[in-house]
Amino acid sequence: MLLGEFLVKVVRKLKKFPIIRHWLQWEYERTFATATDKNLFRGVYGSFDEALNATPSTKGVGYDQPGPANMYKGRAAQVFPTDYPVLFWLKQIVTVNSKIFDFGGHIGVSFYAYESYLGYPEGTTWKICDVPAVTKVGLAFAKEKNRMDVSFTNDFKDADGYDIFMASGSLQYLEKPLADMLEELEAKPSHVIVNLLPLHSTYEYVTVQNIGTAFCPYKIFKKDKFIQQVCDQGYVLVDSWTNAEKRCPIPFHEEYSVKPYSGLYFKRVEIG
Repeated sequence: MLLGEFLVKVVRKLKKFPIIRHWLQWEYERTFATATDKNLFRGVYGSFDEALNATPSTKGVGYDQPGPANMYKGRAAQVFPTDYPVLFWLKQIVTVNSKIFDFGGHIGVSFYAYESYLGYPEGTTWKICDVPAVTKVGLAFAKEKNRMDVSFTNDFKDADGYDIFMASGSLQYLEKPLADMLEELEAKPSHVIVNLLPLHSTYEYVTVQNIGTAFCPYKIFKKDKFIQQVCDQGYVLVDSWTNAEKRCPIPFHEEYSVKPYSGLYFKRVEIG
């Protein structure tokens, strides 16, 4: 059991013992500020700025630095249970000359891991959008593997004209909603697949995540609102699923915790 989940359960049982609860909270704050080998969440905030102001000073903020940029190389060699719904839909929609825009795709973990399952058809284009420190490592990784069929960008607007947009575990690190980003594109993607998304049935807020190498403001979305905003951009929700292994436990704010995460597949409505 994850430390955060354990504390959520313990704190729930200690409501009648405020002294013990306060001591546990102090201990958790200390652990959160210093842990380098745990995935932890802390606090509930109304905005990214509030979350940033509450972030400890013990390590850097965000993925745009060497530590986070080098975290996931091992994941490029395998798929996880949470990947299979994405693979199922990609198998249906990836065809000859498909153009895939992988937002927050890090160094290309999905591109490499999915290849043996999808056997990319001729002319498939895969572009990854991420922060500069990550794409720098991704370019070097692709060169090391002699792969010329994956490219990188730091600009979301390069998604203009792509057939398939996918985002796996990345949208929660953005202040701007996905719907607003799609609205900026002249030629929106026909397919939108999002995975590993923390959706809450009631609340929308920002917490702070300790990813081990850095702290990150981390958005939790209100489920109905998120879906409706994307549909308002001309999409229909085709499928949804749960990522049973993923959760966001927030000790001392247990009603805000998310378990499990979600995945969604939207298809653009044909006009005319």
